[in-house]
Amino acid sequence: MSERAAPTNLTETWLAGLVKVSRQIANMDDVDAMLRSIAAIACKLMNADTTSLALLESQERLALRFQADSIGNFQPEGEWITAPVIRSALEAPAAFCYPLSPEDPPLSWSCAGNLWHVPNAALMPLLLDTIPIGVLWVGRLTDRPFTATELAGLGHLADQMVIALEHGSMAARLQSLAVIEERSRIAREMHDSLAQILGYLGVQMQTLEVLALQGNIDSLVAELRQARELIRAAHADIRSNILSLRTTLAGDLGYVAALRQYLDEFAIQTGLNTSLADYTDSALTLSPLAETQLVRIVQEALTNVRKHAQASKVVVSIATRDRSLFVSITDDGVGMTVTDDTHKHFGLQTMLERAESIGGGLSITSTPGHGTTVVVRVPLL
Repeated sequence: MSERAAPTNLTETWLAGLVKVSRQIANMDDVDAMLRSIAAIACKLMNADTTSLALLESQERLALRFQADSIGNFQPEGEWITAPVIRSALEAPAAFCYPLSPEDPPLSWSCAGNLWHVPNAALMPLLLDTIPIGVLWVGRLTDRPFTATELAGLGHLADQMVIALEHGSMAARLQSLAVIEERSRIAREMHDSLAQILGYLGVQMQTLEVLALQGNIDSLVAELRQARELIRAAHADIRSNILSLRTTLAGDLGYVAALRQYLDEFAIQTGLNTSLADYTDSALTLSPLAETQLVRIVQEALTNVRKHAQASKVVVSIATRDRSLFVSITDDGVGMTVTDDTHKHFGLQTMLERAESIGGGLSITSTPGHGTTVVVRVPLL
């Protein structure tokens, strides 16, 4: 087992590893390759002897997806995981260490016909919008337990695995969509968000180190608060992009069902009072291209609400008139003054181009202090 890295080197290793993973996600690399990369990073960063991933499959059965060791060897899929401790991680609110008491036996499970025993382990549930989808755990063959800092790191790695799994699932659906370019565009958005925060953290680590050496506690605390706020905002952007990608690719749902699903999850993520007013009285006749672009327009409008409107409530209305579909997004936020340059800001130009690409149009009505309404019109088939 290698010696524990110095704090500065460890920070650089974390940043380098996360940048590598973000690039793989942005390039939509093979999901197994992404998961293996994360597993190898987990072994290295946490000084673990083994990293394992199990996912929930049919009938709530937990299947071992793969297992890696500290020198990069990977074992194929193994048996169903029945160990009570590992299965209990599905319901855990956060990462936890095992053993739970000195009397507990080593953690045991089977992989490719071999029985593994580790005296120390750290386990983390994989959560997709609060729903458990699997378990990530690392083990040591020594008696050295995992620390609280290492548990927090395991949580970050688990988040990366969820993103990789989401991208793998979405990539499988991309081939059936009319707008393949959405894949690259949304992936670039996620990559930009990740690259920005990781680049900032790289610089921030140097600043924090200097302030700590100088003993400037007030400035150190201020910088930490600023970094925490930026990380929170970046995390919100990434979760929003994942939700947008998943909803955009839900081609089997139909426009209204996909929109309703997105709004429900958007409300949970943001805490905004979000509702759908459906005034249509029959099935909509929209092309797959129009459905995709309409979902993306609503998603981008709601992203603007989340970031800029300071709203507490937003209503999305859909109605048909004169062989056209009208979709309006109305919030009760701070509003703005609409000028000839308004479409150039807040991504509104992209929304307008999307509407025009399917033969429609887009208008904006807003007054400072009285909210904003975005209306998009597209022709029905």
